[in-house]
Amino acid sequence: MIALIISILFSGLFLSNPAASPPCDPPQIVYSTCGGGNVIINFQTTSPPSLLGFNFYRNGEFLEYLPHTGDSVYTHYFTNQPPGIHTYCITAVCDLAYNEYPGETIESEPDCEIVSCIYGFDLPFEENWNLGSFSTSDWVISSDNWIISVDTGNSAPSAVFEPEIPLTDYVESLESYYLNAFGMTEGYIFLGYDLYLSSADSSGTEHFIVQIWDHQSEEYSTVQDYSNQTGSFGWTRDTININAFSMNKVFRIRFVAQGENSSHIHYWGIDNISVYRECYPPPYSLGSYLLNDTCIVLEYNENDQRELVYIITYVQKDGEFIAMYSLSDPIPNPYCVNESGEYCFFMSAYWASESDICESGFTEPTCQQVNINSLDEMTNSPISVFYNPVYEIVSVESRESIDQLDIFDFSGRFVCSVSPGTAYFNKDLSHLKPGLYLIRIKISKQTVTRKLIIN
Repeated sequence: MIALIISILFSGLFLSNPAASPPCDPPQIVYSTCGGGNVIINFQTTSPPSLLGFNFYRNGEFLEYLPHTGDSVYTHYFTNQPPGIHTYCITAVCDLAYNEYPGETIESEPDCEIVSCIYGFDLPFEENWNLGSFSTSDWVISSDNWIISVDTGNSAPSAVFEPEIPLTDYVESLESYYLNAFGMTEGYIFLGYDLYLSSADSSGTEHFIVQIWDHQSEEYSTVQDYSNQTGSFGWTRDTININAFSMNKVFRIRFVAQGENSSHIHYWGIDNISVYRECYPPPYSLGSYLLNDTCIVLEYNENDQRELVYIITYVQKDGEFIAMYSLSDPIPNPYCVNESGEYCFFMSAYWASESDICESGFTEPTCQQVNINSLDEMTNSPISVFYNPVYEIVSVESRESIDQLDIFDFSGRFVCSVSPGTAYFNKDLSHLKPGLYLIRIKISKQTVTRKLIIN
């Protein structure tokens, strides 16, 4: 495919009858690289006697000519190259005077290499003009009609378009440096900013236009257009989804003041520019309810059909993180605890592709207050559990008939259950591994849960 593209790009450029021409072998690219818009190409040549120099092309368009100096190996630099995936080609240029055609040249077949030239500020990008200079973040202004004002902003300073003398049929721009979202495939990219207009009238002829350039189209697209049709307005926040122009791309932002006569306005102000990515929320909403004194049941309600990598569930107790669970280490459900407190649960989602991974924000928490009997309360309880720690046999005694006895490990996983139907009961636990467990005893009017240590 690459060879076909190259042959189309360069068809008609080269002599088609090599038998009637002197040797003009193409140079051979040894390596190429790009960093920050600077491309380096190292190549070698056989240096035939007729060799005059080399032509360089990017995506089939001529860049420059390099004279041959007699060397067999060259390293050539191209500065300020646009971002993107480009095909760089080199041809040899040879003199036909050797074939009795003085003043005429022949160009060899090209040797080409694809160069990935991806660069720019990573996201998120923020600009509040606090450093007082356009050059700090490599903003480009079309003229001195753009200034950084220390007198206005949200809060000051801000970038302001304020011509000193009236302009007619004007187009004045404030353009960002390249922003790099190449490789991002998940979520949404947003552009946010605060805008201000001090207008002399409501002519509707003066505009403030927001545009996005991307490395694939190499063109600017308008995403928002404001005018002075309704006169002045104070600082107003606007946020735009710019996914179509930025996702998996290198892009730029341009703010354009444009109109028939700038005397219709006093100035436009732009402040607090932010470009950021937000990921899809988890495909579930989360609810909960108390199963008993110590266990909380989580409810997942599906609201999205997108496929994701995994969900993280976070647990807080009284406002502090105490646990985190994933699909490979799922949260116990029901989630049983051994201490009183407010337990809150919330989720985030990880979305991924071959080149990207993105974690969403948190869902709204679902919380439950758990109150577990203290040791003093246990003393007055109608149920007694002994001996604790347990070595083989646990004994349970109650003032009433025991309806059901359930045992869970400390992660809340069910272990066993029995329905004694008597006020006194022994249970053999010698088959269980040593550790901390929960024993839940149900009688006619209440349910009691105790910690149980098995040695």
